Amino acid sequence: MSGWFEAALLAAFLAGLAGGAHCAAMCGGLVGIACGPRAREMSRGAWWRRTLAYNAGRIASYAAADRIFQPAWITAQAARRRRCRWDRS
Repeated sequence: MSGWFEAALLAAFLAGLAGGAHCAAMCGGLVGIACGPRAREMSRGAWWRRTLAYNAGRIASYAAADRIFQPAWITAQAARRRRCRWDRS
């Protein structure tokens, strides 16, 4: 085996670790709601309310992050376009 295969395996392993941390952070609360010790004691309506509240909070955090970082992204893209305008002439 050459070195590229080992490098690819290492990259895949590291991507899996990063993905696992992301999954635990984003889905951990939902799993806790669905499978926690009090989940069996909850009525179906209470379980749905908690699940919907969790997901609404998750979606709101994505929307807030988009609202915060979108102006910086647009500014960076506009600067890149101005810098590369001479290529199109």
